[in-house]
Amino acid sequence: GECAKRAPSQTPWTTARVLWQSAHCTSCRQCKEAMRAVVQRCGDAKLDWITPLTRACIDGRTECVCELSRKPPEVEQCHSSKAEAPVEPPWRHQWMIDFADSERHTALHAACAFGYEDCVRLLIQAGATLDMADDEGDTPLDGALMASSDSGKACVDLLLAAGAKETPQGLVTPSTRAYLDREEVCPQAWQRSTI
Repeated sequence: GECAKRAPSQTPWTTARVLWQSAHCTSCRQCKEAMRAVVQRCGDAKLDWITPLTRACIDGRTECVCELSRKPPEVEQCHSSKAEAPVEPPWRHQWMIDFADSERHTALHAACAFGYEDCVRLLIQAGATLDMADDEGDTPLDGALMASSDSGKACVDLLLAAGAKETPQGLVTPSTRAYLDREEVCPQAWQRSTI
């Protein structure tokens, strides 16, 4: 299972653990509880593979997603002549938004799979990569197609409006296509994918 996967030794910049020490996470009761739940369920090593942003998307905690996806001012100032002392490297924000777990799931994959429309909107605004495929080749769009709710349909519309691209198989991967063949899920998106 997911708990059996352990993170290899990593440098601080390649592990999610450092993100759990952000100002928001250390002051947010919900993030602290989420971190404790991850450690209790899967052990301390899981903190290397799941970011607070991804966990907030799994839980649908829009306020936390908003705070965690916000670009820090020092990133915006990095290239200005007024930048002083050490500043946040500009690539770090994108790294955090697109951090993929051991199965290559990102925060956007999680928000789409659970149909959290507001979280998807915030991640798109933050610049999340729309077409990143996981280990099975599924993109966030595929996850939104599988979400069996009106909010899943809304996530599909948000992704398409933001420029999500078709996968080589159409808009859905083979695993998503098999799922949609079994279930009556998001028929409008399914119709768009077969045109």
